[in-house]
Amino acid sequence: MRPAAPEGALTPVAFWFLRHGETDWNARFLSQGNVDIPLNARGVAQARAAAALLKGRGIASIVHSPLGRARDTAAIVAEALGVDMAADEDLREAAFGVNEGQPMGDWFAAWVEGRFTPEGGESFSALPGSTGRSTGRRRCWWWRMGRCGARSAAPWGWR
Repeated sequence: MRPAAPEGALTPVAFWFLRHGETDWNARFLSQGNVDIPLNARGVAQARAAAALLKGRGIASIVHSPLGRARDTAAIVAEALGVDMAADEDLREAAFGVNEGQPMGDWFAAWVEGRFTPEGGESFSALPGSTGRSTGRRRCWWWRMGRCGARSAAPWGWR
């Protein structure tokens, strides 16, 4: 039996991280950022496959980015699991400015390393320092999911 947590202590809760299904831009290795590119047929199939993998895992609700590709992925999974879902603005994708719709390339690594910020985009270093409650959450789910206790159910990712 686990000892009781001290009063006021946070209780760790496991969560699952599921990336949205594929879009045509993913398939072409183009950055999306805040451009609301819909799921393609493969992305819908991936969401259905993820839903099957997540059945029976005790998931009680789904929180998703407000973008359509994330909402649609969440809706497919939520329906299969019979759970509620809600959008959270803090989970929106980072803006890549003029690089949205452009090939993923050296600029992306330079962005993550803080050496480059696309015109009109968000700097990577500004993500954890942004205002509001998103400060740690956005960086956590975007880049450090392995360090946040998240489990990934996605059978795909960057190819």
